[in-house]
Amino acid sequence: MKILILPCFLLLINLSKQDPSFDCSSFRNKLDAEGNILFIAGDRSYIVPKTIQEITPYYCDKHLASLENIRQLARNCMKPFPRQIIGLATYGARQEVKSLCKGPVEGKQEFLANTICFRNNTNLNRMHDAMDKLILEFEVIRDNVHNESLKIPHICCSYFKFLEVSIPVLFISLLISLTGLEK
Repeated sequence: MKILILPCFLLLINLSKQDPSFDCSSFRNKLDAEGNILFIAGDRSYIVPKTIQEITPYYCDKHLASLENIRQLARNCMKPFPRQIIGLATYGARQEVKSLCKGPVEGKQEFLANTICFRNNTNLNRMHDAMDKLILEFEVIRDNVHNESLKIPHICCSYFKFLEVSIPVLFISLLISLTGLEK
């Protein structure tokens, strides 16, 4: 039975009709804006929840709305195969967000413990700066690297530079949540 779920889901995405009244003219800008909300790093307006009560307005509501907007953009502005990929990715992300937001208090407490290092503006700003630099490097690669066989290596190098900044910040968060110590 489970084997049939994925093909049926993909077929359903392919058969869904595009809304002709939907505005796809600024598709990339809209997708970028929604992606910023989801990935936090790079979204300087993001407020890191400090209490369980803040998780719903600052995290759940924003992320669920963003995932729905991405789904609508994909449904109405993308060709079938990329639409399927986006559909699968947003479905998985939506399930994760829903499980946190509608789940037990323990999950919310774990979320707060795991995001503790982002309450320190220095760490969050380092992540924002690293994401800004990564996006800029991706744009430079897109615009200036014309040899297709060199694009992936350049993208990988840029991504690993981003990881050099983000992994220490995430590692600090992990240590803090495991030890229960705050900076």
